[in-house]
Amino acid sequence: MKRTWQVRGAVTLLSLIVVISLPAALGAIPAGADTPQVEASLGTWSFRHGNPLPESDGSFVVNVDYAKGSAAEVRAAAAAMNVYAEQLALGGTPFRATLVFTMPLTVDEFTQFAAKTGIAPLGSIVRLVQPDGIRVTMSVPPVWSKDEQGRPRLGQAVPGQVPFDGAALANMRSRHPDDRLLGVISVDIVLDTPTFQRVRGTPEVFAVDILQEVVTKQVQQRHRNTATQEIHVRQSQLYWAMEDTGLAVSR
Repeated sequence: MKRTWQVRGAVTLLSLIVVISLPAALGAIPAGADTPQVEASLGTWSFRHGNPLPESDGSFVVNVDYAKGSAAEVRAAAAAMNVYAEQLALGGTPFRATLVFTMPLTVDEFTQFAAKTGIAPLGSIVRLVQPDGIRVTMSVPPVWSKDEQGRPRLGQAVPGQVPFDGAALANMRSRHPDDRLLGVISVDIVLDTPTFQRVRGTPEVFAVDILQEVVTKQVQQRHRNTATQEIHVRQSQLYWAMEDTGLAVSR
């Protein structure tokens, strides 16, 4: 069954922002990080983000938190993100997003998904389970396109190609010899309108996570010194909450 997302009226980013002071947000926040206290919303769904923290390389880090203790809260977050992702796509400007899958995709399934949708993975997250049942993730870098001299063009991933050749899989298994590899649970991409049209409604995708895009814009509007700098948005991965609330499909 394909999933469709309905847009209920246009939403403007400025009209969504309400700034108030809040108690410390629930959930694990990286040590030394700014506790999310700025409340914002997408439609009727609310989330919180912190103020930007400067890094040594000139970039900024922003921490995000939202309610995800129940299946209803996770579904509300996914629904809000999907609707807003569609509005961004209809705007015609490419934007960065994370596709969160309904279940871990095997290498073959992920390869087929990338081929049929034409996505250019900028990075993937793989779910592994240790012998004692502890869940872990591994980040997998993208396949960069190359120039005439064979040098990688950083930031320009190859559409439809995934970084899971034999050597990559062998390296992954050598680093986690005792862990069970479940598959790919999410992938970072840049979405344009045609790619979004191919991605929307596919049974593999639970949510198009656009908090990176939304929070970056909000922070740049409120803090002018960040307007030309790179902003890294830290948030707990939605897939963990899907597992915790029974929404992730098990194999």
